[in-house]
Amino acid sequence: MQYKACLPLISEIDAETSSSITYKTNSGKAVGKLVTVKETPNRETVTEYGDDGKAEEVSYFKDADIELGTTFIPRGCEQLMFGVTPTTETEGTGNDAVTIPVLTDKEDDDGQYTGFGFVWAGMENGTKVFHLHWLYKVKWEMPGNEFETKGQSISFKKPTIKGKAIARGDGEWRVRKEYTTAAAAIAALKALAQFPSA
Repeated sequence: MQYKACLPLISEIDAETSSSITYKTNSGKAVGKLVTVKETPNRETVTEYGDDGKAEEVSYFKDADIELGTTFIPRGCEQLMFGVTPTTETEGTGNDAVTIPVLTDKEDDDGQYTGFGFVWAGMENGTKVFHLHWLYKVKWEMPGNEFETKGQSISFKKPTIKGKAIARGDGEWRVRKEYTTAAAAIAALKALAQFPSA
């Protein structure tokens, strides 16, 4: 059974200590509308051998692969996530002048680490539960593009953005919370992401 997911938010990191990350006030941004999210934790295993066999084996979190499917990527998010600088240009003259938004990609563009989170709804023991996921520190890769002209029917092309989540100084890389209402989960996510209030 499929349930609603919403609010893919990113936030700009303001400060980081050995045990916490804070985000810039009002820096939270919505990355379009959520279509899919895939989180794949990667673990590293180190084995020590002795007496012709395994003496010790230690496994630890290395990072997590993130795939975010969204309806579109807003210009402000492209700047933070991929390092692209948005500008404007004026085309035409006099009364025919029009200011248009411009994004120019450069070879040395590099985005910042961001906080990233979303809310999704599921069922537990017959009761709807709203899950908040917040990843403290994610570095994003600029996605490729796919375009298709209109054929016999309308086709929507949605971007998928890949990223790597890493742990903060104290080893925590993600927090997950459960709420009984969507409103409470969304309010908590907006607070975590420093999303501007209306």
